[in-house]
Amino acid sequence: MNTQHLGDAYDYVKKVILETLKEGLQKEIYVLPMFTDTFEGEELALYRNLTSCDEIEHRVIFTVQTIGNIDTDEGINRPNYFENRNLDNYILFIDPDTGINDTRGRDFVNYEEIANVARDNNILVVYDQSFNRDWIRTLVNWVQEAVTAGNLENLTNRGIREERMEEELRRIAREFIDNGETADLKRIRNSIRQSQLTPEMWKRNEIRNKIAIIQQNNGLRCFYLNLNENLGFAFISKNKNLLEEARDLLVRERVLLPARIVEQ
Repeated sequence: MNTQHLGDAYDYVKKVILETLKEGLQKEIYVLPMFTDTFEGEELALYRNLTSCDEIEHRVIFTVQTIGNIDTDEGINRPNYFENRNLDNYILFIDPDTGINDTRGRDFVNYEEIANVARDNNILVVYDQSFNRDWIRTLVNWVQEAVTAGNLENLTNRGIREERMEEELRRIAREFIDNGETADLKRIRNSIRQSQLTPEMWKRNEIRNKIAIIQQNNGLRCFYLNLNENLGFAFISKNKNLLEEARDLLVRERVLLPARIVEQ
């Protein structure tokens, strides 16, 4: 989280979700905002209000580790940020600038760090806006490789989890192969644009891939709230019943539509 985006529309989505969970689950909120610049005074007060937090790590994450891995009043080294905290029985909100990824970049929280803070009796809510926006280019490259190879194995090996998406990609590639056409990027792109493939379908596939990685860690379970082409929220817990209670609560209180939920 950084001050440049403080108070934008997405912050008020966070507020509704967290307030609903706090009241319905009767748990306090602990926030790891992953500040990348300094929040103080009115800025920190507004952020605390937007997240309804009871506990917060207000220090900036150091982008360069200090000598001896020593934290200060102003900043904290990344290895320490997700360690040695009493996170039992909280709703834990993690608010990276961009979202969840396997990198340790300043704008992301990675899968290992998520696993480190998960407890048997807490639930994690993680802001995630890290989805590939240039989805057509990616799909064009996948189809091009399949057509060039002359078979569909390249598509099968992509780990596509949306059945309709895989069917459409295979159909497009098969037409090029069967007609003996070359893998012309412009024609493949036009075929994809004229197909039933959509940004929503692509994003759901990316979400399901993320869920699969999350659930590989120490018995974690996960569902996603899929809001628009870019934004999602991951809900993660080791406790299946707690996670289902949170999901049902958000539906019952009309914070989200069931159609916006993505699960494995």
